[in-house]
Amino acid sequence: MDWTLFWGILYALIIASTVVVILLENRSPFKAIGWMLVLLLLPLLGLILYLFFGRDMHILSRKTYEQVNSAVMATIPAAPEAPTLDDSRPASHQLIRHLIAYQTGAPLVMADEIAILTNGFSKIESLLDDINHAQDHIHIEYYRFSSDRTGEVVAAALMKKAKEGVRVRLLYDHVGCFKTKRSFFNKLREAGVETVPFLPVAFPTIARKMNYRNHRKIAVIDGKVGYLGGMNIADDYTYGNNLGLWRDTHFRLTGQAVNGLQTTFYYDWYIATAQVLPSKLFYRSEAIPTMDYLANTTDAYDSAPKVGEALTQTFFGGPADRFRTLNHVLCRALYSAKKKVVIHTPYFLPTDNLNKAIINIALSGVRVELMTPWVNDSPAVKLAARSYYRELLEAGVHIYQYTDGFLHSKLMTIDDEMAIIGSANMDFRSLEHNYEINTVVYDRRFTQELAQVMERDKKLHSTEIDARRWMKRSIWKRMPESVFRLFAPLF
Repeated sequence: MDWTLFWGILYALIIASTVVVILLENRSPFKAIGWMLVLLLLPLLGLILYLFFGRDMHILSRKTYEQVNSAVMATIPAAPEAPTLDDSRPASHQLIRHLIAYQTGAPLVMADEIAILTNGFSKIESLLDDINHAQDHIHIEYYRFSSDRTGEVVAAALMKKAKEGVRVRLLYDHVGCFKTKRSFFNKLREAGVETVPFLPVAFPTIARKMNYRNHRKIAVIDGKVGYLGGMNIADDYTYGNNLGLWRDTHFRLTGQAVNGLQTTFYYDWYIATAQVLPSKLFYRSEAIPTMDYLANTTDAYDSAPKVGEALTQTFFGGPADRFRTLNHVLCRALYSAKKKVVIHTPYFLPTDNLNKAIINIALSGVRVELMTPWVNDSPAVKLAARSYYRELLEAGVHIYQYTDGFLHSKLMTIDDEMAIIGSANMDFRSLEHNYEINTVVYDRRFTQELAQVMERDKKLHSTEIDARRWMKRSIWKRMPESVFRLFAPLF
């Protein structure tokens, strides 16, 4: 028997059957073609890559997701009477609110205050102060919790509170923390911090779990103070790395809005441990006689822009979603714009309908400003992202390159009236595979404060791409970008 011929035929059959599976999944043509190219152009390696990263295998089945939902929802206290959006706001804001509520059940709730933290030291300084004031519990959930100088400082504060009797729960993404020393997490456990990895990957489940990661970055202290945004716990945001200082934005919330972060932690803790946390950990305004929990004695908090009494709606998305909630919300928000949209994202690899939404509103006369980093921790993503610029520039989109380090913020403002903040990038991974958390803030004052922060980034630390010069670039610059774009859905 000619074994070479046998194995060749077997491999061809495997590839052919894999292509059939991809076609039957009815994915977007862009994504399906990308994977078929990988299979055809990278023999064997392409098949391995597909098995690890290409299959749409949800970690939670619909039935399991409903069980998680029932278990967690049973512990959540009834929401207060839902606030209403005042009549002066565009009707489209009501549509976004209903879209989120219909798909996720997330209510519209009031944040007593939202503070904007624009650098790593400010975020860590403020977070440490709130941790030190904790009396009952601390919930920490991060994609990346590094065992570097910044991570050691935060870990020390968590261990100190655990030894004082405060219940400390830490949830970290297993893949995001591959570089974190195992001894670092063991030290936390020994000190009494309940430290749990999210969807740990190991054979034989590595191919099933590797592609679905928890990208959320949140903290909840005593159910009264919460943090969310784009910053991980790492030196990148405080001391920088070879790309320079990572410019990111994080937010400190108080009041009923913290329940959205707490609910997210409940879901993820249940997925990771099968434990249902008690409902008493949620914020209840009637149980708090004073506003003492707002006290934060740091200069970082004092100097941060703040807005009080802002309506918010926090929703989380992930691979278990029946519909791509985040993608729908971003498109709906873009189409609601009448005057101006500003977007910050480190990774710009939009889905086809999201890209078309940006182009559509720009052609309609809305000023669209997109800021991405000049340097990037992923050269392939940087090249693929640039392949989108030509069409955007032709449509009138203003594209800025952040030049003072690595821009890692994930922000969007609409007409200085509404903002979307959180952990999600504008790329396929965040929109389709990662577990993300985002908050829509329906407040002019907050959006205008955030817009001023973004405007400073534009004026002081960025360069606008000249559309005419960009169109004249040589084929040798454009070709690698176009090639990597073919694989954009796979990054």
